[in-house]
Amino acid sequence: MRYTLHAEEGPLAGTASTIDELTSRLEQFLAVFDFMAYVVDNVRADGPTVRTSIVYWYRHKTSRLELHGRYRHVWHVDNGRIVSCDEYHDAAALDAFMRLAGQK
Repeated sequence: MRYTLHAEEGPLAGTASTIDELTSRLEQFLAVFDFMAYVVDNVRADGPTVRTSIVYWYRHKTSRLELHGRYRHVWHVDNGRIVSCDEYHDAAALDAFMRLAGQK
């Protein structure tokens, strides 16, 4: 399984190629942010590719600033198993938020 967050900043940015790497990144994310809302807004399947739209609202634990918006996932499935997930955010907005929160 490969997970890639297509952004320059944030605890999950980059690619994780193993479950252990992904688990570590998710733990880092949870150390930085509180989940306030996470809603799957849209799901569309086209053969082995599944696209989702997510509405999210997080709170940065240190600064107490709130980050909210929408991002997209593109999942690829082979033989009934997820083989990859690509996550797309507004990279410029995420970068600006991380600077404002003092994380950059």
